[in-house]
Amino acid sequence: MTHRPHMMTMTRRQISFMVAMLGLVKSDMIGSRASSALAASPLTLTEQTNTQHVDLFPFLGSGGRAGFFDREGRIIIKPQYGLVSTTTRYFSEGLAAISVDSKAGFIDSTGNVAIELIYNAASKFSDERAAVMIGDKWGYIDHDGTLVIAAQFETRGSSMFPASDFSEGLASVQVDYDQFGYIDKSGTIVIDPVYRQAADFSEGLAAVQDARTKNWGYIDPGGTMMIKPQFSGGVGPFTNGRAWVSPKDSDDFGCINPGGDVVIEPRFIKGWPFSEGLAAVLPSSGLMALGYVDTEGKMAISPQFSKAYNFSEGLAAVSHDEKLGYIDASGEMVIEPQFTYAYEFSDGVALIALDGKWGLVDKDGKVVLVEEEA
Repeated sequence: MTHRPHMMTMTRRQISFMVAMLGLVKSDMIGSRASSALAASPLTLTEQTNTQHVDLFPFLGSGGRAGFFDREGRIIIKPQYGLVSTTTRYFSEGLAAISVDSKAGFIDSTGNVAIELIYNAASKFSDERAAVMIGDKWGYIDHDGTLVIAAQFETRGSSMFPASDFSEGLASVQVDYDQFGYIDKSGTIVIDPVYRQAADFSEGLAAVQDARTKNWGYIDPGGTMMIKPQFSGGVGPFTNGRAWVSPKDSDDFGCINPGGDVVIEPRFIKGWPFSEGLAAVLPSSGLMALGYVDTEGKMAISPQFSKAYNFSEGLAAVSHDEKLGYIDASGEMVIEPQFTYAYEFSDGVALIALDGKWGLVDKDGKVVLVEEEA
């Protein structure tokens, strides 16, 4: 029998406050009304990233330090590190960013230090580059630890991400205070720093904020404005051909397609990026509950959850109350709620926490837990 929680009706003011308390849904929005809904996990604050062929998984040991274990639950790298940012939970391109005594570097899959811990901060590798902070400036290193793009990019300003990971061959950087543009892998500025903020490219488009009007639009990799700046309330990345936006004349979010056409009318307090054709939403109906819509805006899974993650490999982590389980695309609970934390599936397994221990669950619900040495 499907468990449905008691529904509460709320005012818009109460809903706006509660969005920030709903927990484990990724925000993936930028803009004035977009920085809510932080994940309540000790391993990440803002996201659940599909890890793509992960061989090692992070866990927090009894001393609060991070280590890594394999698919059989065997500890491969003992807990001894801090994880330096929300994007570095997992190994990327064979390396993981870690920190010790407030200095960041990178280890390989055996736990050996591959790049010295000399940086004030570091991000994950993407396109053979990783952003690192030296002093108060950001630059980029390669897999050998060579500084291939000099530390020159500003940390001050409106954006939380003054030097982004590379995506689709480009990275957004802050050249001066609130002046963002894009560089290629050589460090050459290929899109002039004329924007107040600039997001990652996704499906060939990137959201940028006009410096004068502070409205958001979308550019292509050549810097051409494809969707004119017109959104003031927050924008998201394109996924599954859809991006969530909040028009100037609305407090709600709807979706546009890559042509800029509105394909889902603004009627949601919040919408999260699509994955596998579905997106978590918080309707503006006054119910404090999350559901899922399809790419046409049809409610595919009725609002009933207090927490809801992206779909990955056909499943999504959700919660009615405190514990998380997994539903399929029809909304059926296929792995019963039991987990304190539950992440996205990759290669048939998902990172979870159960009864105070970290481990993995497969798509049949079989759990393998890490056993720390006494």
